[in-house]
Amino acid sequence: MLKNLVGMAIASLMPLVMTQAASAAALYGNQQSGFNVNELNPSTGVATSTLARATSAGGGIVNIGNSIFYTTLNDTRIYEIDTVGNGLGAINTILPNMAALTWDGSNFWATNYQAANGTGQNRNAYQINTAGNIVNTITLSNSANFVDALLYFDGKLIANRGFGSSNYDVYNLAGNLLQANFIDTTGRSTGSGGIAYDGTNFYIADPSSSSFSTYSGTGTYLSTVPTTSGGSPLRIQSLSFDYAANQNSQQVPEPLSFVGTLVAGIVVVVSKRSMK
Repeated sequence: MLKNLVGMAIASLMPLVMTQAASAAALYGNQQSGFNVNELNPSTGVATSTLARATSAGGGIVNIGNSIFYTTLNDTRIYEIDTVGNGLGAINTILPNMAALTWDGSNFWATNYQAANGTGQNRNAYQINTAGNIVNTITLSNSANFVDALLYFDGKLIANRGFGSSNYDVYNLAGNLLQANFIDTTGRSTGSGGIAYDGTNFYIADPSSSSFSTYSGTGTYLSTVPTTSGGSPLRIQSLSFDYAANQNSQQVPEPLSFVGTLVAGIVVVVSKRSMK
C-alpha cells in the first residue's frame, strides 16, 4: 500500500519537474553570419529551429520569458520576437552597432562597436530603458574596443575585453572592476563571443570555430560543443537562456524538494493509519 502511494505521488509530480527542467533548457543564439536567430539544443549544439532572419550580422540576444530580444550590426533597433518566431516589434535606440545585449530585470544593457553618436570606437556599456533611451553609461575599464560579450548576473555585469578576447571580467553596475579574468577561454576557443548562464553553468559562444564552451559557476572549463544546423557548422555570435530562470536558479530544485516533502507526508499518514 505504502509503495503504491509513494509511486503514484512521484509519478503524478514528474511532469511538473520535467516541465520546469525543460523550460530552463531553451538556448537561443544570434548568428554572426547567416543572419538567423536560432533555438539550439544546449547539450548537442544542434539548431532545432530558425526563429527569425535578420538583415545584417548578428549582435546580442536575450530571452525574457516568452520574448526574445536581439540586435544586428549597423542597426539602431532592438528587435522582439516570441519563442516561436512571431515578430512583436522593435525598440529604437541611438546606438548603431549593438554587439551585446542583456537584461537586468528592468532595463537592457548593451555594448556598441561605436560611440553613441556613431563615431569612434568605445568600451562602454549602456543601460537602456524599454523606451530605447540611454539612462546610464559606464566604462568597462579592463576592456578594449569592440566589446561583444555582456551578461547581467547576480547584480553584476560580466564582459569580455573585446572582439575575440579570451578574458571575461566582472564589474559592478557603476563600472568598477570586481574580478579580472573570471573566465579565461585561452586554449579553449579561437574567438570567444557572447556569454549566457543556464542557472548552473556559463556558455560562451565561439563563432570562429562554430562552437560554444561551457564553464562552471566558478569559471572552470567543462566542455566544448559544436554548433550545427542540418549538419553544417553554425557561427553563433551570442547566446541566451531565459533571464527569469537564470536569476531564480536557486529555486529550480524546489519541485524535487516538494516531491520529497509530499512522499514524507504520505509515509507519516500511512504509518499513523496502520497503527490504529
